[in-house]
Amino acid sequence: MTLIAGIAFGVSTRPVRAHDLPALPPDVPSAKRTWRIALPGAGMLATGDSLCVEQCDRGWAVGDLDVTNLDDLFAPAGSLSAERRLFDSLLTGDGQIFDQLRGAFAIALWDATARRLLLAVDPFGFRRLYYTVAGDTLGFGSRPGAALAIPGASRELDPDGVFAGPYVERVLGPVTVR
Repeated sequence: MTLIAGIAFGVSTRPVRAHDLPALPPDVPSAKRTWRIALPGAGMLATGDSLCVEQCDRGWAVGDLDVTNLDDLFAPAGSLSAERRLFDSLLTGDGQIFDQLRGAFAIALWDATARRLLLAVDPFGFRRLYYTVAGDTLGFGSRPGAALAIPGASRELDPDGVFAGPYVERVLGPVTVR
């Protein structure tokens, strides 16, 4: 089992401290690998034996990837893995690569240079990421509780968002949780 969780501040120079990152929920079994990365503006916590985590001068990326054509798209070059080349492509590209990925994925990527957080999941929703906004803080996670762990997050459902879900075949933006 894997968990991805994180926080991003509207003020991109605000430092992320250890207490800002959500704690591991009690129902997440311990994994051999756990990461905590905190940079000015955004930080993340991830645990799981199958996660891909990269950190570079420009930011960080974490992915729960079950992509069948990753090696075809990004053959390892030198010491860089296919996963690292995917993350580098997302940092420097325009996101067109998502149309080419085949399989399940959830990716969170913080570009500290552009002060941008990218959250992406596969089109069928096999991997999920949830998010909520409270003031100038965005919380996200692969479980709803991780996204709601930020101070001031509301657990109130928006009835209009719940009603609209079945009619538009996907939930649009933050309309289900206020």
